[in-house]
Amino acid sequence: MAEQQHARVKQLFFKALELPSEERPAFLDEACGGNQQLREEVETLLEHHLSETILTVAGQRKSDDSVQRANVVGAATSPRLAEETRDLLRGRLQAVALVLCVGLILTLLRQIFRPDTVEAGVRVVSFLWMLVCFGVLWSRVTLSLFHLRLIELAVLANMGLLGIVTDIRLMLHEAALRDVADVVGANAHNYLTWTLVILIYGIFMPNTWRRAAAILAPVACIPYLVTFGMCMWSETIAKMLGEERYGLLVPAPILAAFTSIYAAHLIHTVRRDAFRAKQYAQYRLKRMIGTGGMGEVYEAEHLLLKRPCAIKLIHKERYTDSKALARFEREVKATASLTHPNTIEVFDYGQMSDGTFYYVMELLPGMSLAELIECHGPLPPARAIYLLRQVCSALQEAHDRGLIHRDIKPANIFAAERGGMYDVAKLLDFGLVRETKLSSSTKLTGLNTIGGTPLYMAPEQATAYSKADARSDLYSLGCVAYHLVTGQPPFAGESAMAIILRHSSAEVEAPSRLQHGLPADVDAVIVRCLRKSPGDRFQTATELEQAFAECDCSNEWTREDARSWWQSLDRCSDATATI
Repeated sequence: MAEQQHARVKQLFFKALELPSEERPAFLDEACGGNQQLREEVETLLEHHLSETILTVAGQRKSDDSVQRANVVGAATSPRLAEETRDLLRGRLQAVALVLCVGLILTLLRQIFRPDTVEAGVRVVSFLWMLVCFGVLWSRVTLSLFHLRLIELAVLANMGLLGIVTDIRLMLHEAALRDVADVVGANAHNYLTWTLVILIYGIFMPNTWRRAAAILAPVACIPYLVTFGMCMWSETIAKMLGEERYGLLVPAPILAAFTSIYAAHLIHTVRRDAFRAKQYAQYRLKRMIGTGGMGEVYEAEHLLLKRPCAIKLIHKERYTDSKALARFEREVKATASLTHPNTIEVFDYGQMSDGTFYYVMELLPGMSLAELIECHGPLPPARAIYLLRQVCSALQEAHDRGLIHRDIKPANIFAAERGGMYDVAKLLDFGLVRETKLSSSTKLTGLNTIGGTPLYMAPEQATAYSKADARSDLYSLGCVAYHLVTGQPPFAGESAMAIILRHSSAEVEAPSRLQHGLPADVDAVIVRCLRKSPGDRFQTATELEQAFAECDCSNEWTREDARSWWQSLDRCSDATATI
């Protein structure tokens, strides 16, 4: 869509959204005039804003009635499925019109050797008809889906009329020769022709089963009407057809119609499901960029605003797990309630008509700390502190709101570029968040099992998972700090349970013993984070952030250093991975 057209669609969409639903048609009639494409774009966005989006523009969830209506209406096509159908239909009509034009030219050439003025005239008219249709389809003229459907019917009518005239002429000719076999053959040819037309149309043209049925049911009756009409017109033909020994054992056109309607339904369903696999609500999916315990993350684009974003979808095998769905929704609400610039921003969330939960967040150019370490090794202490202090600030807001993350690890912290600033830390994935300020009646039951990542899990998180608090997050952040400066987590083991046991009982080796030259004050802060007893650790994220700030090297990594480092990366490398 051209930029000017896009701006106009956006303007009309927001204006229509402010009006009551009953006033929108009149508004669009006046605002769009005769521009059918413009109107279709606005109506498509309105339809899917109302049917698929659970959050309003203000960020508040719609009422339960609205959500229920959304699930009912959600069976409608995806925002761009109509556009995709329009392009597909235009291409196929071009192919059909071209094939028919070539076929008609060949039959007209045959008329040179078998002259028949009436039949030749019919074929010339049919050829010109197809030529006009092909010219319109091949041109650069913008055609709406409605216009293409009209051309589709014109092509079908042309094929039908040509078949009817040909079959009638053939039957009259053979009847004049008193050839019973040829009259019967001409009648059978009539049924065979319509059977093929019905099958080709049903399989080749994109349709819903209802529209296919509305068109093909009457078409299947045409050969029977032609036979009936010819029998009423000529007693000779009626008598000859009456002598046909075997009759029409199989109602081929009717069977072809049922087959084509079912085929249209199957093909449309596959197209719709394939399209929905790439598109959710007002967002078009582009590529998968990550997976996690709760779902998959895709790079996407908002269809109206053309804004890049990331969408997280819950795993399909978890659809029937009500606890998993509750956790997914809780993750969204928890993250959406946070406003700190170092916490991932959530734009929207909802549920598709097929039950798929999703939420939409900002797309982060950069890489996770796990990728950063894997690709470039341990970080300088100053850079590690630069990133960790930002995470502490984000955690403090979450803790103040009674939210415990419980899954802090390098993969859930992003070093991103935002607004021309580099090494902007972003805390992600509140999938295991615990809300400490909820009353016992509102807490989810059955979720107090072990959760998190063993390599970064606090001892109490494994033994008393439901009692993990802010200090558990600080332990996990200490594990991340250990990994950042040494290139490896504080504990390793052959199994998850072995690692958990080491967190609970083994003393951690000071990071300075693995990374020579690590400042003693940085070493001391990390070791204190990893104390077994929560009371021996830093008690708040602010306290930990202040301890990092007091390290001598805390000011040695600056914004300019971050910019220079990122800009020095090889442009050919995958340094723009996104969450």
